[in-house]
Amino acid sequence: MRHFLFDPLDKQLLTCVQQNPLASFGQWAQQLGVSANTVARRFQRMQSHNIVHVIGRTAPNFGGQHTWLIRFRGFPGVHGGPEQTVSIVPQLVDMLETRWVRVSRDRTEVFCGVVGDEQTLGQVLAAAPDLLITTHQLLHLWGGGRSPARDVALDTEDEHLLHLLAENGRFSNVTLAKHLGVDAATVSRRRKRLEEAGILYYEAVVSPNAFSSGHDVHLWLNVAPGCVEALGQHLRSAPEVGFVAGITGSTAIVANVTMFGDDEGLSLIRFVDSLSNLGVFGVEIIPMGATLKGYVPTR
Repeated sequence: MRHFLFDPLDKQLLTCVQQNPLASFGQWAQQLGVSANTVARRFQRMQSHNIVHVIGRTAPNFGGQHTWLIRFRGFPGVHGGPEQTVSIVPQLVDMLETRWVRVSRDRTEVFCGVVGDEQTLGQVLAAAPDLLITTHQLLHLWGGGRSPARDVALDTEDEHLLHLLAENGRFSNVTLAKHLGVDAATVSRRRKRLEEAGILYYEAVVSPNAFSSGHDVHLWLNVAPGCVEALGQHLRSAPEVGFVAGITGSTAIVANVTMFGDDEGLSLIRFVDSLSNLGVFGVEIIPMGATLKGYVPTR
C-alpha cells in the first residue's frame, strides 16, 4: 500500500462501506453529510491504493463444504522458535486448499482458512507434522449471509459471475453483462437468484494497515451458553470489527478487531471490558501481522 494520508471523513467512509458494501455513493454521502461526488472521489482513491475493496463471496458451507480456521504453533521449548513455525508459510500459501494465510505479529503463530471436505482438511494438517495444530470449524459467520436456503445447481455462467463479483462486488450489471456476453437483465436475474438462495453475499475488505496508528488483533472469546448469538450480532455491528464467527473448540467466537487512535492499546482494553456484560468470561488477544495469502472465492 502506497503512502496514504487519512482524515476523519476517510475513516467514517470506511465504516459506512463496511456496514453497507453495496450502498450507492449517494446513500453513503447522506450518512456523512457530504456530496456524492466527494464520496465517490474518496472511495475510488482508497480503492486505487488497495485500502478497501468490496467483494462478492459465497456462503462458507455452500455445496456441502465446511470452513475451518487453523492455528499452527511451535511446541513449547522445542528448538527453532518462531522461525520453525513460520517455515510452513510458503507451503500453506502454495496449497490450493488454503484460502488465506496470516502470521501473528510476534511470528509465533500461523493462521489459515480452509474450505472443503474432511479430505481437504487432512491434506493441510499433514503439511505440519512438527507443529502444534488447533482446528476450529466455522459454525456461523455473522454478516456473511445466511446459510443456503436451498440447493441450487450452478452452470458455467453462474461460476463466471461469481468469479467476477469476487474481483469486484460493486461491478454494475451492465459491466458484468459485457464480461459475460449477455444482457444486463440476465445478469440481474442470475445475481438475484444467487443472493436469495443465500449463496452470494458481499463484504468490504479493508487493509489492516490502512491507518498508521491502527493495528488489528484476533480475539478468541470464551462465551457463556445463551449469550453466543447475541454477542456475535453485537460484535458484527461494531465499527471496529471486520470479521466475527462462531466456531468449535474451547472458544465460542473469534473476531478480528482493528483499533484506531493515539492509544490503541487502551482502546482495545476498553473494548474488551465492554464485552464483560455480554457473556464473555475469558479472552485471548493475538496481535496480527502480515497477510501472506488473501481471500479468494470459495468456489
